Amino acid sequence: MEKLRKNLPIICIVLVIIIVLFIVIFGIYNLNEQKEKQMHDGVVNNIVNATKDETTISAVVVEVNNNFLYAINSTNVNELYSIGFGKEGNIGFKEGNQILVYFDGIILDTYPEQISNVEKIEIVSEESNVKIPEDILRYCYSSKNNVQVSIENFTKTGVSITIKDTNEYKYDYSGDQYQINKKNREVENITVDENKIIPATENSTSSYNPGEITPLWEEVPKISDEDTVVISSQIDDNTVQKTCDWGNIYGSLEEGEYEFVLSIGDLGFSNIRISFNIDGNGQLSYDSPTLE
Repeated sequence: MEKLRKNLPIICIVLVIIIVLFIVIFGIYNLNEQKEKQMHDGVVNNIVNATKDETTISAVVVEVNNNFLYAINSTNVNELYSIGFGKEGNIGFKEGNQILVYFDGIILDTYPEQISNVEKIEIVSEESNVKIPEDILRYCYSSKNNVQVSIENFTKTGVSITIKDTNEYKYDYSGDQYQINKKNREVENITVDENKIIPATENSTSSYNPGEITPLWEEVPKISDEDTVVISSQIDDNTVQKTCDWGNIYGSLEEGEYEFVLSIGDLGFSNIRISFNIDGNGQLSYDSPTLE
């Protein structure tokens, strides 16, 4: 009994330590359970919100087609979308409608950007206050089929062309950038090795390394640092004449196969290209202009 009385303080201390450890362990366990429950609840809530909340975009209709429409973002008019109809189809969309598009949130990064998984489209207002930019209207409504280019004069030092554009929204022909490219006939005769890593293209040879690709077409070496100059004359509302004199830039061209590329730089219409040839006698021949 006397021995027990002497060891009692030690026993009490041990019991206190055990109780404290138990309380600490239980507290940690309970805290972990609460965290797991909170995390689980958060995941469930996120899933519910994802299913309840739909992604929407406010837009303005530009053009209506058979199964889709073109529209611009209401707050960023330079963003053009191709939007597939919702389950209700075409409910009478017209240019200028303010719409609200409900979809799955996926937008394909193309031009125009594509929205295809559409649940529905609401017409918020028959006429939006947002002005549609002319280059967007031109992209949606204009066509290269309504543009005719004819060659008025062609020499070894220049070309004169007439452009007739009957589109309501005409392309922009104010630019004065053009380039003369010459075909590298030595490259043209190189045998194509289909086993090479970099395959041949319309404008280059095949190669084992990207740095070894040789262009099939290269700009003609310039004889001066002068900028290209295009003289434009407005003939009527639909017609403009453009004259390009490259005598001071490229000089008089020698024998070879060439292409003249005039930059338009519009959405959907970037260049007017004319292929031409100068033979050993200095005679020049050319193809009809192509629009691209």
